[in-house]
Amino acid sequence: MLFEKLSSAGKKELMRLRILFSVLIAVVFFVQGCGGSEPAGIDNAQITDSSGIVLFTDAGTGEEVSVLVVDQTNEPVEGIQVDFVDGDGFETFVAFDPDGEMLPSLSIFPHNSTHTIQMAMEDALPVILELLPGSDEYETVMLFADFLDDFAEQGEAPTGGPDVPENWLYRGVSTPEELEQENKLFLMLLKATPLRPAVEITERGGKLLDILYAMDVVEEPDAYHSWVIVPSLGDSENLAGSIFMLSPIYDDQNTNIDASSNEGALDVSANAVVQNTRFTIDDQNIITDNVTELQWMVGSDTSTDWYESESWVNSLGGTWRMPSISEFWGLYDAGINYEYWGPFSNSGWYVWSSEVQDSSSAWFFSFTGTEVDGNRSLSENFRAFAVRSPKNQLDLPLEALSCGIEIGTPDEEVISILGQPESKNDRTFYGADGRWSQHWSYSNGDMVIYMSSDDEHGDQTVSQIRLTGQSTYRTSSGLGIGDTESDVIAEHDSIKDQAFSRDGEFFVAGSIYGGVGFGISSGVVVSITIGAMAE
Repeated sequence: MLFEKLSSAGKKELMRLRILFSVLIAVVFFVQGCGGSEPAGIDNAQITDSSGIVLFTDAGTGEEVSVLVVDQTNEPVEGIQVDFVDGDGFETFVAFDPDGEMLPSLSIFPHNSTHTIQMAMEDALPVILELLPGSDEYETVMLFADFLDDFAEQGEAPTGGPDVPENWLYRGVSTPEELEQENKLFLMLLKATPLRPAVEITERGGKLLDILYAMDVVEEPDAYHSWVIVPSLGDSENLAGSIFMLSPIYDDQNTNIDASSNEGALDVSANAVVQNTRFTIDDQNIITDNVTELQWMVGSDTSTDWYESESWVNSLGGTWRMPSISEFWGLYDAGINYEYWGPFSNSGWYVWSSEVQDSSSAWFFSFTGTEVDGNRSLSENFRAFAVRSPKNQLDLPLEALSCGIEIGTPDEEVISILGQPESKNDRTFYGADGRWSQHWSYSNGDMVIYMSSDDEHGDQTVSQIRLTGQSTYRTSSGLGIGDTESDVIAEHDSIKDQAFSRDGEFFVAGSIYGGVGFGISSGVVVSITIGAMAE
């Protein structure tokens, strides 16, 4: 009845968590009553010889991998079945005693074919002794076991109340397929610990149960209720990471697999994943944030460099654009992250932003909650999202960006959409119009927003916008740097300012006193000015 897996842990904490994992694994196997069961259908399995050794071949390198199985006194153990799983960047070994005299053990570690790997098989009796009434381990495990047993028998999914510890956060219902995606992520996290001894990253309860399912020892549920147990705040000795607690749901329990009434939960009935009312998704896979009204689209679940991401977003047409860091923060603050993607589902967690650092790097956003944003080479591979303003193209005036910023937009709204500018100059008084002006720089200077106010310290509004260089922002009509002169003509020929436009050099849509000016070079747009170009 108990299932657990490490959601996040630093290198230093992995060894300490192993103790708790070992206790929980012991309970799993005794509750399920699987001791002594014969394994079935296992691939790459070997039986230890009289020296406690089995040999495997690494499929990637062709090198021989030697595994030594010992008991808790470091004596070799004969007759232990060892299953070898050769993963991408890691190896997994499951040791199973067909006679049921020792507890199964699972070890996951980086590839290591040059040294003998020791996997200690623990005798069941010392583990059970650790769970004697009165011990801390006994009280902890029994609390979990009793609680899960009670509500599992009732077919209910309590999310709060006196029986639910305060640090248990209900996540709703998940299918085995959804949990498997999370498992892949957790295994990839092991790549961050390439030098840790194998014994320090062992005893993964969730993976042991995967093996049991493969053996047909335990029936895999149709879905799970799940909680995240968060370490107590202020407890410096308990900050290693969260633990997922899962309770199985079977169709024959007549349990309605629907937790959509719980805030932040999932409804997986009929294989449909529906997030709470914060986000809705339509039949075109357009996700609407019902708070900010921004619309989102998730690119293909494959790695793409920055240029490929930009190309995909541009192919969507209209006012779709690459998101800013501040817009990603809005998603993250709303609870969207690598542990809970909701309608933004994908297997990656780094996403490119529109903000270019320089000619070779751009800013990305990480939904892991650790390195939340940073800049990387444009050639690196992340995921691609697209976003557009709550205002559709017809709603926006000529003098506006597709993100919703237009002439007259207040300073607070600019910051809410774009974040704080990278740099500002001092406010300067201009006698021609009797107002104070300030330049806000974004995207390494490729976008400059001219802000204006009636006095030196008053509220500011947008008076002009300039796009140059590598800027990825677009006008309300969907035009941007890199588009052709023909694109501009096709969009704005009916409102072309004939007096000030110059073929092949400059195109004015509207008027130089209020419109959009497109700088042209070799038939390509190289600059865009939104707002009055002359007084």
